[in-house]
Amino acid sequence: MRTRQLFIAFMLFCLLPLVSWADIYMDPTTGVKYSYTVGETTASVTNSYPKHGAINILSSFTVGGNTYTVTSIGEKAFYSYRYLTSVTIPNSVTSIGDEAFSGCNALTSVNIPNSVTSIGDEAFLECSALTSVTIPNSVTSIGIAAFALCTGLTEIYSYIENPFDIAPNCWAQVDKNIPLYVPKGTKAKYWMLDGWHGFTNIMEIDNNIKFADDYVKALCVKNWDTDGDREISFDEAAAVKELGEVFWGKKYVTSFNELKYFKGLTSIGEGAFHDCGNLTSIIIPQSVTSIGEAAFARCNGLTSIIIPQSVTIIGENAFSECNALTSITVESGNSFFDSRDNCNAVITRDNVLIVGCKNTIIPNSVTRIGNYAFAVCSGLTSITIPNSVTGIGVWAFGGSGLTSINIPNSVAYIHDGAFAFCSNLSSITVESGNSKFDSRDNCNAIIETNTNTLIAGCKNTIIPNTVTSIGTSAFRGCEGLTSITIPNTVTSIGDFAFFACTGFTNFTIPNAVTNIGQYAFCDCLSLTSITIPNSVTSIGGYAFFDCIRLTEIYSYIEEPFSPGVNCWYNTNKSIPLYVPVGTKAKYEATDGWKDFKTILEIGTSLAEIDETSTATPEAVNNAYVTVKRTINADEWSTLCLPFAMSVEQVTTAFGEDVKLGDFAGCEVNGDHISVKFDRVTSIDANHPYIIKVSTSVSEFTVEGVDVVPAAAEVKKNESGGKCNSFIGNYVNGLTLDDGTLFLYGNSFWFSNGNTKMKGLRGYFKFDAAGVSYSSSSRISIQYDEATGISDTKREVTAGGRYYNLSGQQVDTPTKGIYVRNGKKVIIK
Repeated sequence: MRTRQLFIAFMLFCLLPLVSWADIYMDPTTGVKYSYTVGETTASVTNSYPKHGAINILSSFTVGGNTYTVTSIGEKAFYSYRYLTSVTIPNSVTSIGDEAFSGCNALTSVNIPNSVTSIGDEAFLECSALTSVTIPNSVTSIGIAAFALCTGLTEIYSYIENPFDIAPNCWAQVDKNIPLYVPKGTKAKYWMLDGWHGFTNIMEIDNNIKFADDYVKALCVKNWDTDGDREISFDEAAAVKELGEVFWGKKYVTSFNELKYFKGLTSIGEGAFHDCGNLTSIIIPQSVTSIGEAAFARCNGLTSIIIPQSVTIIGENAFSECNALTSITVESGNSFFDSRDNCNAVITRDNVLIVGCKNTIIPNSVTRIGNYAFAVCSGLTSITIPNSVTGIGVWAFGGSGLTSINIPNSVAYIHDGAFAFCSNLSSITVESGNSKFDSRDNCNAIIETNTNTLIAGCKNTIIPNTVTSIGTSAFRGCEGLTSITIPNTVTSIGDFAFFACTGFTNFTIPNAVTNIGQYAFCDCLSLTSITIPNSVTSIGGYAFFDCIRLTEIYSYIEEPFSPGVNCWYNTNKSIPLYVPVGTKAKYEATDGWKDFKTILEIGTSLAEIDETSTATPEAVNNAYVTVKRTINADEWSTLCLPFAMSVEQVTTAFGEDVKLGDFAGCEVNGDHISVKFDRVTSIDANHPYIIKVSTSVSEFTVEGVDVVPAAAEVKKNESGGKCNSFIGNYVNGLTLDDGTLFLYGNSFWFSNGNTKMKGLRGYFKFDAAGVSYSSSSRISIQYDEATGISDTKREVTAGGRYYNLSGQQVDTPTKGIYVRNGKKVIIK
C-alpha cells in the first residue's frame, strides 16, 4: 500500500505543471471537507470537522460558479473518527477509499448506496459498533480486511446477485455463525467463493419487500415497479429518489414501516404524507437528511415518530395537526436535533423547540418556541413555558387546545398569531417584571408595554382604556368571543385582528379608530351589523370578506374613500347601507361602496324606509312609536305577509339587540286561523306585540316560538291540540268590564303543546265555563314599528346616536322627533 501511495504522489507531482489544486471546500452546515480539481466536475471527500455525531455528505457543491459532484470517499477521509456515530453517503458516490472509515469504533450505522462499485482495503476496519451491513448489488470489488474486526455485526445483507471472490481477511474476527442473507438462488454460489464460504448460516431471501399495508403496496407498485412483476424489490425501493405526491391525501394508508428500505431517499418532500389521516406508523430511512414543510401534516393517527440521526433539516408544519402524537424522539448522535430530557419534542442545537406534541415538557434549556411548533395541536390543553424562553414564534401555539397560558418575564418577543385560533383559551397572564409585555388590569391579554398594542387576546379579554391599537391577529379565530368593548383610546385595528371571530353578531368601531387592517373582520360569519365611524381613513383589502350574514352597514364616513380590494366580497349588496345625510351621491360614485343597491341617508324618514306603512305614527311614551291596524279575517291571507314585520334586527336606544317577530306564515282555512312565528320579540311584557283576539272562529293557533316562564296557560285538548280551552291560575291577568281576559305579555301553551310565545298580550273573551270564544268578526294587531324601546324607566340618552330632522347629530336629545339607526323616535 505504501508503494502505491508513493506512486500516486509521484504522479501528482508530475502533473503539477498541467493541473493545479484548489483549496479544500468545507460545507458550512455540516463541516464536511471536500477536495476538488479546478476545471473538472468531480470531487472527493477528504475529511470533516467536527469529528463526531452524524455526518451527511453532500452529493454536490458549488465554488466560484462551478458545481462539483462528489463521486468518492477519499483514502482515510474519516480515519479514526472515534466519535462518529453515523454517516450518510449520497447516491453520487461510486467508490469508498482505503481506510475511509477505519477505526470509527462508535459508528453504528452506514448506508452504502446502490451507486458504489468498490469498497477499498480496510475501509471499515475495526468499526466494532456496527451491527448490520448491507452491500448493494452495484458492488464489484471489496478490498483486503474491508470489514475486519467489526465484532459487533449480528447480520450481513449482500444483494450481489453475481457474487465474486473477495480479498483475504475481509471478515476477519467477524462471527461466521451470524446470518448472511443473499439473493434468492445464489446460496450455492456464495458457498463456493473465497471470502463467503466461511459463513455457516447463509440464507436466501426473497428480494421482494413484504408490505403490511396492501394499499401502500399497490401505490408503490403503480409508481416504482420497474420490472412489471407486480412486486417491489429491495433494489427497486432503493432506486427511488423522491416520493412526490404519491401518498398525498391518501387516507386509506395505515402503516408504512417498509419505507426504511427506500434507502435512496434523501428527503421526505413537502407535503409527502399530508392528510394521511389513518397513518399510524412509519419508519423514516437512515438516508433521509431533510423532512419538508407539512410532510406529515394532518396525520391524525400517527402516535409516535423517530427522527433518524441523518436528518439535518425539518420544515415548518412538518407534523402540524398530528393530534394523536404523544411521542417524539430524535435518535442519539444527531448533531442537528435532539429530544433532550425525554421532552417529546424536537429541539435544535441552538436550543429552539421546533416540533412539539400534547405530551411535550419544555426543558429549561430551550430559549425559543419556534414557528408552528405546536400549531393545531388540539390535544395540548396546558403547558409551562420556562424562564429560559425569550421568544415565541409565528403561530407557535396557533390552533392548539390551550385553556390558559402564562408568559414568563424572560420573554422578549412574541410573533403574530402565536395564540391565534385558540378557541378554548380563557386565561392569559404575563408575569410581573416582564419589561416587554404586560397583562395590565387583569385584562386576560398580552399587551406590548411600550406601544400599548394588544397583541394577543382571548374570549375573556377586557381591553383596558390605555390600549391604543389592536395588533395583527390579536383575536384571530377566537370563536368564543361574542362581544367586546373597544375603548376610545384605540386608533388602529390591525390585519386579521378579528378574523374568524364567528361569535360576533354586531360590532361598533369607536370614533377614534383611523385604520382598519386587511382581513380585520374577514369570516366573522355571524356578524349582522357593523358601524364604521367618521374617524376611519383607511380600510384594508378583504376587511369584511365573507361576512355573509350582514343585514345592515352603518358608515358615518362623511368623505367616502375606496376601501381595499374585495373589502365587501361575498356581502349581500342588497342590504341597506346607511350613510350621513348629503353623502349618498358620493357613496354611489365611490368604488367599494357603489355596488350596494340600497344606500340610505341616515336622515331618511320612517315612511320612506317602511314602504308598507300607511298609518300615522303615534307617540305612546317617551321614546316609543306604535302603528295600529285593523284587518278583517277575510283579508288575512292576502295582507298577512305585507303587513308582517320583516325579519330584521333593531337596536334600542340603550344598545340592546331586539329580535322582532316575523309572521312567516298566515293561513285562513274556513274558521281556522294559524299564525306561525320564525322569531319573537325579546322586549319585556310592558311593550310587546299586542295580539288582540276576538273572533268567531273556533280555532286559533300560534306555532314555532320561544319558551319563557308562563303566568297563564292555555292547555291543548286531547283530540287535536287546538287552542280551544283555557285552564290555569291567571295570576297576572285582569278581567275587563267587557269580559275580556287581559294578560300582561305572558306566555301561553298553543297548539303543539310544547312551545310558548314570548312577549304577548292576549285579549280573550270566554263564557262562564271558560271553554269557548265569544262572537266577533275582527282581529286587530298592534305592533312596534320603530325603536322597540320598552323600558320607560331608563334614560333615553344612554347610548346610541340621535340625529335631528336636518341630519345633525344630537348628543343629548330633548323633546322632539329624532332619527336613530334609520328609525323615527319621538321623545315627549
